[in-house]
Amino acid sequence: MVVHTNSLRKLHNLALPFAAALAFGMEKVFNSELAYVAMPQDVLHQPLWISLVGGVAFFGLIDFYLNLRAAQYMPLYVYVPLSFAFGTCVQNFQSLVILSELADMKVYYAAFTLLGASLALIGALVIQSPNAWNGAKD
Repeated sequence: MVVHTNSLRKLHNLALPFAAALAFGMEKVFNSELAYVAMPQDVLHQPLWISLVGGVAFFGLIDFYLNLRAAQYMPLYVYVPLSFAFGTCVQNFQSLVILSELADMKVYYAAFTLLGASLALIGALVIQSPNAWNGAKD
């Protein structure tokens, strides 16, 4: 809902890249799962494979829509770093909490992974317009 309202400008500028990152993260989960599920001979009788392909398509279309919407309402020099930083944080959260991929990793490796994602997000949040150095307004 926040993505479709323009009244809360600051919240809108954060919600749009975050929603795109969530859609991209979910698309990656479904896409990765497709590598482990073989395509059946009779596709119509295997709902798992159809739902995985449908999930990839669904979240891919949502991601595409949100990227188009962001191109209309946000400057690209703000949206692109924010969406990549949010995407990195979402994928780190998925790997740490949901998929437990870092369970065998040493604690300080996982900490450095989270630190890197957090620093990328902080850097994307404080990014300024190229015109800010000239004193011009956006």
